[in-house]
Amino acid sequence: DCSPELLQSLRLVSRIFNIFATPIRYRSITLCPKLLDHNTVGVHIVRQNMRDHTQHVKIKTKFDWDLVVKLLSGCGRLKSMT
Repeated sequence: DCSPELLQSLRLVSRIFNIFATPIRYRSITLCPKLLDHNTVGVHIVRQNMRDHTQHVKIKTKFDWDLVVKLLSGCGRLKSMT
């Protein structure tokens, strides 16, 4: 089993490894305020990876639901939220 932190570090090793690791990394995510902030550096890349790969989202914080719906509406593989 690989921790998200380790996987994130390993993705930087090579482009080819990144291609295979990205879907695994984004399969399950925990929604955080940074993902809803347009000013967060790199958030557009993260959102695109979410739309392409995320299947499960964990929500542990209260958010503006309109922003959450807007973010998750593009996630075609989304199967569940907790």
